[in-house]
Amino acid sequence: MNENSKFHEQNMLPHKVDYAEYLLYVDDAKQNETAEDFLGDYGYPPNCPYDAETLIIWAQIIFAVAHNDWRKLVDVAGEKFSGLKTATAFARFFEIPHQSLQHWLHDRREPPVYIIQLVGFALASDLPLNGLETVIDFPGEDNQNGDV
Repeated sequence: MNENSKFHEQNMLPHKVDYAEYLLYVDDAKQNETAEDFLGDYGYPPNCPYDAETLIIWAQIIFAVAHNDWRKLVDVAGEKFSGLKTATAFARFFEIPHQSLQHWLHDRREPPVYIIQLVGFALASDLPLNGLETVIDFPGEDNQNGDV
């Protein structure tokens, strides 16, 4: 862990955080080999607003951002948010040009770090409390089809 690791000793994990605090968690996660190791540094805090599954997903989002793992970020979003199950739906929701997303997912180009950080923050901020599922829907569209 780095100098900011003292940060997590003073903070309950996770809770709704602002962007600056989120970036401190991301910085902490850079020191870990896996999302599980990162979460292990914090443990399961008393009175955690998340169930265990959601806490793991939160750690996976933070870890993916810390390691610029765009593919993992998209995969985790599809697992937890029912309206983001396809890359097409993900691109549409975040208003990312479909071609750019495809280049990023197929390692033809890398997304800017700020895009990874902002998308990760949006996903981590929208995780449901108390195990309730977050649903992101587009009216009149079936997000299960149309992926390239």
